[in-house]
Amino acid sequence: KIELIKNNCKRLGIKKVVASAHDGTVLMDEFVGKADKILADVPCSGLGIIRKKPDIKWNKETEDFESIVTIQKQILCNAHKYLKKGGTLVYSTCTVNKKENECVAEEFAKNNNYKIDMIKTILPCEDCDGFFICKMIKE
Repeated sequence: KIELIKNNCKRLGIKKVVASAHDGTVLMDEFVGKADKILADVPCSGLGIIRKKPDIKWNKETEDFESIVTIQKQILCNAHKYLKKGGTLVYSTCTVNKKENECVAEEFAKNNNYKIDMIKTILPCEDCDGFFICKMIKE
């Protein structure tokens, strides 16, 4: 997806985006305190895209849901360190699981001094996948 991001930025004339791939659970000191905006599109159970990938319902165990929340929280913890005060953090998933969505976002915001600016779950339908998005401001 990095090439897709780069190509779209070039096409749109956007020069301030740096697209690169890293392990979000590993803190990279060179990014601490540098970001104005962060999109944390975290790994999730994928329940919002189940119509496209019906095998999800057969391949997930209870432990998978619990371990994915731990990873999501690690990624948010690092994103928090990268973000400047007053910066915007957008947390998103392609699931409709409340434990991965509202519970993670609200706990994170409360524990890290963020103001939730917008929070929304879109349920899957005939024309749209399900997903979650939460926009938070670092105070």
